[in-house]
Amino acid sequence: MLAGYKNSAEFGEAQRLFMEMERKDQVSWNTMIVGFSTHGHFEEAFIFFRGLMSEGIMPNEVSLTGVLPACAQMGAFESGKILHGFIQKTGMTRILPVANALLDMYTRCGK
Repeated sequence: MLAGYKNSAEFGEAQRLFMEMERKDQVSWNTMIVGFSTHGHFEEAFIFFRGLMSEGIMPNEVSLTGVLPACAQMGAFESGKILHGFIQKTGMTRILPVANALLDMYTRCGK
């Protein structure tokens, strides 16, 4: 359902459904992060990424390729650098979409 609302750009409904969910897993968090980021709602994507982290859920390549463009578009270079450190520690720099998202973030931030 979340993906359907996201694909229809019905973010209010997606957010309502997400908040009503008893158990939110990595897939549901990622759906919200990527959905908002893909449709240009970068602050919301970043908020959901922080929510994922505060719930103790480990970000994966989907989470990161959703939030890094949000960092780039918002000019949140310091946040992007912190994420880069996390990506290096977890070895995800070898995942091509993550490496591309990092490159894009640095480029868009003028670095």
